Amino acid sequence: MDAAALAPWRDAIGRAVRWVWSLENQKGYPDAIQFADISGGGAATIQILTIASRLNIQQVRTIENPPLTTLSSR
Repeated sequence: MDAAALAPWRDAIGRAVRWVWSLENQKGYPDAIQFADISGGGAATIQILTIASRLNIQQVRTIENPPLTTLSSR
């Protein structure tokens, strides 16, 4: 099976990696790697996470946050 046309790979293939982030769990074992590129007019951030003997592959996306408002004190 060719995964090149499937998300998240279709947004990442052919781009240079700009940064890589290695994630550790609380016991110091490597649990995930996250890499991203922001060139070419769009962003592709992919995270590969191990959970027990399973691999989760996810695409990280930016979401729009509503503006924070301050609560008036009473």
